[in-house]
Amino acid sequence: MISERLAKAINEQLNFELASGFVYKGMEAYFGKEGYDGFKHFMKLQAEEEYEHHQKFAEFLYEVDCTVEYKAIPDVKNDYESPKAAIEAALEHEKEVTKRIHNLYEIALEEKDYEAITTLDWFLNEQVEEEDNFRHILDQYDLLDDAKTTTYWIDKELGKRQ
Repeated sequence: MISERLAKAINEQLNFELASGFVYKGMEAYFGKEGYDGFKHFMKLQAEEEYEHHQKFAEFLYEVDCTVEYKAIPDVKNDYESPKAAIEAALEHEKEVTKRIHNLYEIALEEKDYEAITTLDWFLNEQVEEEDNFRHILDQYDLLDDAKTTTYWIDKELGKRQ
């Protein structure tokens, strides 16, 4: 049986995952307004992935007979200084998600909730990938000198994401 403390923390995280989806929808709106179709496509898929993460947490709570509790989602930013600035913000956001997943893992370890630990293992690995994706985009900016050409090239590459 899952502890009340861990159930509450997982509920907070599943709400944060939904809010993360909205963060990426805000970025999608920015890129759509600016005409960056590849970035827009990338953020649309990123938002969908966050909603899937939310659902994984919700399903876990259902399976251990806990209530899923939804909270209001805060307003999100819909405008950025540049595409690179949006990606930098996305990386910082993913670092916050990673920090939160680590916190959940610590609680699960303290509570000796091995089922939760198994579920959280997937999220730990997922966060390595999430941060790497955004770092890789930022690395492209560092490799190429002209910001407009780099942004154009990255936009075309991100449009290919499946």
